[in-house]
Amino acid sequence: MGLVVTAASAAVEWVVQSILGSFFTGQLQVWTREVGLTEHVQGLESEMRSMQMVLATTDRRKIDNGPLSESLNELQDVLFDAEDVMDELDYYQLQQQIEGKGSRASACIDPEGSCVSSYTPSLFQQVSSGMNQIIGWAMHGRKRKREEEPTHSIILPLEIKHDISDRIKGILNQLRIKGKPVLEILQLELSCQIAMSKQIQSEPRKPRQTTSLLIERKVYGRDAERDNIIELLTKGKSSDLGVLPLVGVGGVGKTTLARFVYHDQRIKDHFDLRMWVCVSDNFNEKSLTREILEHETGMQYLDNLVDWGFFEEVESHYVMHDLMHDLAEKVSSNECAAIDGLESNKISPSVRHLSIITTAYDKDGPRSFPTKNFENKLQNIRSLQKLRTLMFFGRRSTILLRSLQTLCKELKRLRLLRIYVTVSDISSIHNFLKPHHLRYLEFIVVPVTNMFGHMDIANTSIPQAFTNFFHLQVLDVSSNGNIAVPIGMNKLINLRHLIAHEKVHSAIDSFGKLTCLQKLIFKVQDADSFEIGQLRAMNDLVILGISQLENVKTKKEARSARLMDKEHLEELSLSWNDNMSSGPTEENTRYDVLEGLEPHGNLKHLQLTGYSGATSPTWFASKVTSSQVLHLENCREWRIVQYLEMLPLLRRLKLIRMWNLVEVSIPSYLEELVLVNMPKLENCVGMYGIELTSRIRVLTVKDCPQLNEFVLFHRDHFHAEQKSWFPSLNKLTIGHCYRIIMWKILPLEEMRALKELELIDVPIVEELSVPSLEKLVLIQMRSLQICSGITASPPVQVSTSHVDQNEWISSLRELTVHDCSSLVVSLPIPPSPLMSYLSIKRLSAFPTMEINNRKFTIESDELSELDGRILSFHNLKSLTTVLSTRISYCSDRLAASIRRPFLHSSIPVVAPISISRRSSCRRRFISPSVTSIILPSSTPGFNQLIVLECLVIQKCPNLFQLQISDQANNTSSATNIPALPSLKSLTISSCGIAGRWLTQMLHHVNSLEKLDLFDCPQMKFLLTNQPTEREVTSSLASAEITSAGDEQLLQIPCSLLHSLKRLSISECPDLEFCSGSGGFAGFSSLVQLQIKKCPKLVSALVSETNDNGLLPMSLQDLSLSPLSTNLQSFSHEGLPCLRRLSLCRSQHLKSMQLHSCTSLEYLKILGCRSLVVLEGLSSLRRLDIQMNPELSAAWHLKLQEQEQGSNQDQVFPPSLVELHISNLEGSINSQFLCLPSVTKLAVRDSPALKSIQLKHCMTLEKLEIINCKLLASIEDFHSIINLRSLKVLGTRSLSPYLQQEASGMWFRLESLMIDDATVLSVHLCKQLTSLRILQFWSMGIARLTEEQERALQLLTSLRQLGFSRCQKLESLPANLRSLDFLEVLHIDECRSIRRLPEMGLPPSLSYLDLYGCCEELCMQGRMAETEKLKVEIIYKQ
Repeated sequence: MGLVVTAASAAVEWVVQSILGSFFTGQLQVWTREVGLTEHVQGLESEMRSMQMVLATTDRRKIDNGPLSESLNELQDVLFDAEDVMDELDYYQLQQQIEGKGSRASACIDPEGSCVSSYTPSLFQQVSSGMNQIIGWAMHGRKRKREEEPTHSIILPLEIKHDISDRIKGILNQLRIKGKPVLEILQLELSCQIAMSKQIQSEPRKPRQTTSLLIERKVYGRDAERDNIIELLTKGKSSDLGVLPLVGVGGVGKTTLARFVYHDQRIKDHFDLRMWVCVSDNFNEKSLTREILEHETGMQYLDNLVDWGFFEEVESHYVMHDLMHDLAEKVSSNECAAIDGLESNKISPSVRHLSIITTAYDKDGPRSFPTKNFENKLQNIRSLQKLRTLMFFGRRSTILLRSLQTLCKELKRLRLLRIYVTVSDISSIHNFLKPHHLRYLEFIVVPVTNMFGHMDIANTSIPQAFTNFFHLQVLDVSSNGNIAVPIGMNKLINLRHLIAHEKVHSAIDSFGKLTCLQKLIFKVQDADSFEIGQLRAMNDLVILGISQLENVKTKKEARSARLMDKEHLEELSLSWNDNMSSGPTEENTRYDVLEGLEPHGNLKHLQLTGYSGATSPTWFASKVTSSQVLHLENCREWRIVQYLEMLPLLRRLKLIRMWNLVEVSIPSYLEELVLVNMPKLENCVGMYGIELTSRIRVLTVKDCPQLNEFVLFHRDHFHAEQKSWFPSLNKLTIGHCYRIIMWKILPLEEMRALKELELIDVPIVEELSVPSLEKLVLIQMRSLQICSGITASPPVQVSTSHVDQNEWISSLRELTVHDCSSLVVSLPIPPSPLMSYLSIKRLSAFPTMEINNRKFTIESDELSELDGRILSFHNLKSLTTVLSTRISYCSDRLAASIRRPFLHSSIPVVAPISISRRSSCRRRFISPSVTSIILPSSTPGFNQLIVLECLVIQKCPNLFQLQISDQANNTSSATNIPALPSLKSLTISSCGIAGRWLTQMLHHVNSLEKLDLFDCPQMKFLLTNQPTEREVTSSLASAEITSAGDEQLLQIPCSLLHSLKRLSISECPDLEFCSGSGGFAGFSSLVQLQIKKCPKLVSALVSETNDNGLLPMSLQDLSLSPLSTNLQSFSHEGLPCLRRLSLCRSQHLKSMQLHSCTSLEYLKILGCRSLVVLEGLSSLRRLDIQMNPELSAAWHLKLQEQEQGSNQDQVFPPSLVELHISNLEGSINSQFLCLPSVTKLAVRDSPALKSIQLKHCMTLEKLEIINCKLLASIEDFHSIINLRSLKVLGTRSLSPYLQQEASGMWFRLESLMIDDATVLSVHLCKQLTSLRILQFWSMGIARLTEEQERALQLLTSLRQLGFSRCQKLESLPANLRSLDFLEVLHIDECRSIRRLPEMGLPPSLSYLDLYGCCEELCMQGRMAETEKLKVEIIYKQ
């Protein structure tokens, strides 16, 4: 109990100290006097200080008093109320300063440019939130010093003033009622303890304790003293014991100065260990020594806790064990709580920090979410009005937002909010939030999955109301989506962390007012609010990126940024948009500008990109001596990099695309060296010795073909001293550097630290010996014959310490071997069950194999039998990422099936293991040897794939045909039929598999949910009723083939009638139901049924009467094609759940009455040439329809009747949001396309269409016009003000109209797909200020024109760029690098493009996708891959 009281009193003391230190100093006290609240505020301060004095005396004292603990908790509640009311006062003061209501707006900035908000979070808050890094980050920061400003006449609205006054009075009253007895009891308890302590020997107490924790955010006027002290401390000898006294009267700032020195980076770098021990007045050697030994013992305790399993050390962090987490939850249960929907834990009425966790339901549909369960728990929380932290985890939590808007009206004290929102939600969140207290706000924008399974791009903006949250310190809007910035973001003067895309940073005008910001990615513009001088007062910056520096014209202008004043700046990136045609004048200008951007000496990371000056700036040697990272890229005029030897702390050096660089001198003690794409580099020199190589962990040298002298691979010492030469090397990459490795035998096995090795086009190496690696890449190693670990025989001439084969295999995680024609791989693949990536291509006598992104592929021209000699099935059974298998022979078809869509998504694609046969001749069904892929009983094969969820067998017309019976006579069915317990999806396509064999297989896949049958001619009879005695007793081992009908009979086992959810049967023209079959009515879980080109099945399912009862009531998605030739009307009863209906190809269907389908949302009608009547669409949301003359005439007649008032029925239902329509003719007026709710319109395959009117499509967001050859204009195009996406293909007649159209909708457009580059005009691109996605499709040009290149540069918001099927396109845009924000580049089947742009790719690029491109381009893509840039290459045969 004593510990409880001690903790409670400490918590109260922390709150008191926080309030006193934050609000009762400086400018806020002046302001409260001016608004007439001095008396009440001073009374509150007096009570606080009295309380502080008593609480300070309880330090480290154990008091056993249960009721006292409860009273302290009650007192703490009152103190939190006091903190809230003072925080509101601070908010109103900030509001008047910022908005200029009676006070200068500039009052929020001190002379040094720092923020002056008076608030620092309480230590109690920091402790409570310490378990969560996000909360800790929100509360982290240095205390600000506030200086008094001249007084002004300030008017606080009377209602606010009276409210605050009354609340302070109430708080004072409560403090006197609850606080006075508590303080008296504490004093009494302490008196008793003091009396008792006199009877025993004890050490004197220290009346005042200090801490190393930074309280002051800024320290003024002490820089000289700080520097003198640091010099005295760091210049002495290491063996010296130095004592440095700081003398001065109380309160002068000795402790503050000591803290200032203690946290200086120079001290951190110089000393291995720092300790803070408080001496105070009583100097006791024994006590001090014990205290020091306790700071060291504490670290030993932490190490022991790691050893004992309480914590896990991960790099520089510690991860808490589950048991410790449970203990922490128990201890903090009065303050912190979580609702997860799974447990019914009681929530304390005093809880202030609440998490709502819905991650368990993220994979389920929204209908399965237990909304009522969560709402009931929320309604039972009695402390909503006390909440200071509210965090949501899980995408499904958006379902709770509506109920929260009611419940959370009481959330008046929130400091931290983390919330998931949809686009429609984000604009209303601020309605239930108060702006006074919020410090941390995180939005996770959830893309909406529409009813068709597509993810809609999130396009939204930060609500304007949030610009009034003046206390906000952290704003996180980094989730996927296009987030726009409102006017007035510069009012958030306390903002420290803006976590968002760079575009958000660059869109804030007058951002220089955000002087507390610690990270900024800034694009210099010509506008006044975006000039480089905005950086002048932003001296808290830690990370700064400045691009488009070509817009800075003079050294004076550059100096206005005052980078030399930014002592906290650690990382600086300076970038110019490269212009290959720049002349001497421009080079001189850039040199002067770089001179003016001299940084502070504390800088640790410097990057220069696109700098065209011939020499480095003068400050390079004197002002960046503390730099640890130097990255120079595309500084094309530099021939020699100077001054590197003057950077003693340099640990990482990156030189990329330094086109004219001839020589570089490497400094000692580097940890990472990257030399990439430097065609003229000849010499890489340095001081020879172990100092040069002992610390190197990463070494990358690529595309330096002239590099001849490379000191790190010194010929005379590399072999002899290999073990000591690179003792720390972890990653080695050598590519297209033909002169630095001159040994046929390359033994690397002594490099025990080496984990990643990449060798690309090193032609001389014949033998390679490596240690136990995690990643091995060998590409174009044409002379390589032997590689330890993957070849059968060990290297001929290697050291005796050859790595054990089992050790080598067990460690390998990634293996790539391409174009190594002399190398013979002798291991079954994959060699290890832990392998996450595998790619083997173009090796002699070995199949192509790949494991990547949840797919496994095998392709071969010669594969005749699949067994354990080639494929290690036992290494696949434990791969939980293996989801599917594909047995196929056509590799082109396979590649097409796993293609990803153009829009880049982080959502993983469920892709297959595939076993295929390649033919270099023709794409046709050949090679009878495919039949021998059957798995014999001696091979476990697919039985090992116990986690397999999806199996696809395709393009094997003879596979398993008439061979099963031969094996069945010799072995049991259990060894021949794959037992796949996890299989959920089975697809059989274009195979000769008999119905009887599949029937038996289905007995072994009890978890099957999806069955697809395509082109299976040996299945002619389908039986779906309940099992008979014959079904139960039959088996593959005992059944005899009594007739062809038995062999061709497919019978669905009863076990699948309740598990099967999706069934598709296509192109089985002879398949029909057996006599007496119940159709699909017994499939109680079936939600999707697709029958295509199976006329006998369709005719049984759908008839004129539609009362056959062969369809289950659970059905939600029904697709039938073609319909019966004699069917003239369709009106199906008994499908109450039907949401999607597709009916295609019916010559005689005239009428569709869908009134009974009350849940129908999607209707697709194609190829129904006689259709005239279409009714019952009241709930429809999407319609795909192919028009015919009769239906068009009927609808036009209905429109005429509407105009005359004789018919109120509309052509399209008001609920419609998506319309795909084809075969339109002539001119379509606005009445026909009166679509008040439609957000997507696709007009396709209408060669006779000449014009359309869209003035009644005000809600339209997506427009597609495809193959409308005569369409020349879109009337009222300017009225589509909400248009976000436009696709125009096969309609070049529309291009001139789009080029010149000055529509107000262009600036909102975010996605554009075109096949005519002439649309890309300067006039149009100037208006496309929000365009994020641009795709060129099937263009017939060799390259963009100069004007089109210039126009492309105007698309400054572009994130994704694609070129698809542009067969004639020979080159990418030359200035592609200048697209600063480009993230994704997609090149699809553009085989004439052979190189990446000479000027390089944009630094912002994070994903490069090459599909079906030439080998030269693919090789360049591989070489361009970095830690930041992911390159995905898919070949197409």
